[in-house]
Amino acid sequence: MSMKRSTLLLFFILLTGALFAQRNLAPPVTLESPKNTIWVHLYYLQADSYEPKKSARTMPVALDSMERIERALELKQILDGKGLYVRLNEVPAIANYVDSSIMQSIYTPFPSELPEVYLERKNGKWYYAQETIASLERLHNDLYPLGTQYLLDIAPQWSMKEFVGLKLWQWFGLIGFFILGYVLHLILKIIIRPLIGKQIIARLHLVDEKSRLRDRLVQVLSLLLVFVILKRLYPALQLPVRTAEFFRVGLAIFIGVLVAVLLYRITRIIIVYLQKAAEATESKMDDQVLPVIERSITVMIVVGTLFYVLSKLNVNVTALIAGLSIGGIALALAAQDTVKNLIGSVMIFMDKPFQVGDFVEIGGQFGSVVEVGFRSTRIMTKDSSVLSIPNGQVANMNLRNLGVRRFRLFETEIGLTYDTPAYLIEQFIEGIRKIMRLHPLVMPEEQYVYFSKMADSSLNVFVRVNIDTQVWAEELDVKQELYLDIIRMAYEMGIRFAFPSRTLYIEDFPEKKSLVPDYSEAKIDIEQKRDRYLAALQEKYEQRPAKDDPQA
Repeated sequence: MSMKRSTLLLFFILLTGALFAQRNLAPPVTLESPKNTIWVHLYYLQADSYEPKKSARTMPVALDSMERIERALELKQILDGKGLYVRLNEVPAIANYVDSSIMQSIYTPFPSELPEVYLERKNGKWYYAQETIASLERLHNDLYPLGTQYLLDIAPQWSMKEFVGLKLWQWFGLIGFFILGYVLHLILKIIIRPLIGKQIIARLHLVDEKSRLRDRLVQVLSLLLVFVILKRLYPALQLPVRTAEFFRVGLAIFIGVLVAVLLYRITRIIIVYLQKAAEATESKMDDQVLPVIERSITVMIVVGTLFYVLSKLNVNVTALIAGLSIGGIALALAAQDTVKNLIGSVMIFMDKPFQVGDFVEIGGQFGSVVEVGFRSTRIMTKDSSVLSIPNGQVANMNLRNLGVRRFRLFETEIGLTYDTPAYLIEQFIEGIRKIMRLHPLVMPEEQYVYFSKMADSSLNVFVRVNIDTQVWAEELDVKQELYLDIIRMAYEMGIRFAFPSRTLYIEDFPEKKSLVPDYSEAKIDIEQKRDRYLAALQEKYEQRPAKDDPQA
């Protein structure tokens, strides 16, 4: 509905716009400069100063008098029909004017809209070029395919009366154009809707979004076609040049905006398709890259449309871009960190050190990656707060991606008291190795259990194995089981764990039991106790379902 309101508003503005033809004080017919030639040509073809012979003197002298008048009228109708209003204050008034781009005495009033029409200097006077005269018939036929008299011939006499600057038949023609545009819009929607649905939406397998994406695209495309058709037809109304200029600029701006909206809608369809394709991949980085790409394309479309609209409003876009470039240098110097963060974003997307959802350590901070934006990377920490780290820093930091680990590491040193006999330490180490082999989630590869160090207050046994899990809660559960199994086995064997301390041993103190453990128990008895415990432990783990068992 907002698109239709905008259409109605545009037509209302166009209908109530400026309605005055270009006119100035009577110029002398000197043809001494481009300004005088154009002034003479247009002034003496106005309704209240109509002297076509004087206007025809701006045509090449090689033509006969009648042909010069016909060509002058044709050129005036082409300028009026295209809505090209000549601003005489911008036309060179010097006799020896030279186009600096080609270094010739040539002046083109409308180089972008009508490059075929230009003036050239001959024998000290400025005339319309012979090449311009040769192209007038083609330009006139393209602009008025039915001729300029067609509507005038079918219009009744009473419709020639003027009302607010326009003849009545022109007002009726504008209303007819509005009705024609609305009807065309409805017809085109009916024609385009099934084509878009079958040829684009269905082929991309966007079933869920089919109706929404299709209707939005059809709405814009039908309006765009309607305005292109109206732009082609409105010169037939032979509006005054100021009114025609208002129509030309307004329609051009509206068509440019519709093209931008159409490009955005097409981009949305492509992004939705890519999002569905990204969902089928294991990598999560593409899920994060797509929104960034969409925002980048949207910014480019908006900026391009803005420059297009400014150019249609006669703003010097080249000078504006140059000014923005100079200002951009100053801005870049003042916003080096922002540029650094942007470059850091590009490096993150290229190197892919992590994916959205990975658990990482960046600069001593632990958390899950939530989003990678243009400026910063957002990490959700353990307390569910969100930490934003500038991408410029992320690119230069030591980063540890804990989310890509194939296994979890169990590594510890178990300290035994210094009074533990060597044979008991050996039995204890063998028992730990058996515990690690029995546990179903401890990987059999790279198991290290060794007596590693005689520390200050303990005899250390080094243990390092890999746990086959990606779930942190399961990792904690396995570590708890391993620690408790080692503690229980040590208790059965009568082994004590050391801790940083200083102990004073008094071996012969009356009525006090010595602190030194009694290791008089036979070696075979200790081995039997250990083996009984390990057999019970083996039975415990054998009864546990396997990891890949669906009933686990």
